[in-house]
Amino acid sequence: MKRLEDLDFSYLSPSTQNKMCTVVTDVEASKKEYIEKVIALKKHIVSGDIIQAVSKRNYLVRMFMLLLPVPFL
Repeated sequence: MKRLEDLDFSYLSPSTQNKMCTVVTDVEASKKEYIEKVIALKKHIVSGDIIQAVSKRNYLVRMFMLLLPVPFL
C-alpha cells in the first residue's frame, strides 16, 4: 500500500499562469477517494473476488473561452 501513497499528483495542482480553464474538482478530496477505491479493489483482487479492475477519476473543468460568431450560410 505504500507505493500507492507515494504517487505524485503534483501535476494536478493549480497553475500560476493565466489559463483559459480552471479545475473545479477538489483535487485533494478526489485523490483521497481514488486511493481508497484502489485499496478496496486491491483487497478484492487479493481475496479472489475479481481478477482485474480499472478505477477512474473524474474532473470538472470550467472553460473561460469566448464564443466565436459562426456565420450561417
